[in-house]
Amino acid sequence: MVLDKIKSLVRKEKDLSLMESHACSEDNISSISDFLDIVKFDFKEIETSLKKLKELEKESHILKDGLLQVNLEAQNKQLKLILSHYGSISNDVAINGIRLKQITKEHFINLKKNGMKDFLKEKKNNPVWKCLW
Repeated sequence: MVLDKIKSLVRKEKDLSLMESHACSEDNISSISDFLDIVKFDFKEIETSLKKLKELEKESHILKDGLLQVNLEAQNKQLKLILSHYGSISNDVAINGIRLKQITKEHFINLKKNGMKDFLKEKKNNPVWKCLW
């Protein structure tokens, strides 16, 4: 009787854990998708600033003293924008890499639970599926 109750509780805990796992995967997938939508704007900002920086760099070769300082200040401004956006993207990519690793881990668990051991064995030894980028 007690053993049956314990088994029932363990099954419920496993079911709850599986539901939480699916919710976690769904949240991670949504977060990655949201990041990809937002990062487009950062890339555009970086691209715009890089073009401006390139032009300013070309101009700096023909400028003298006072105007050169103004040019260098403008270059500083563009470089600061580039570094800021690039740093944010770099951090977000790292975070989303962790999310993707978690999604992959949960996928492997689901493969194992559903008897797809051959597929799991094949993918588990693949560096891409191990998230070794």
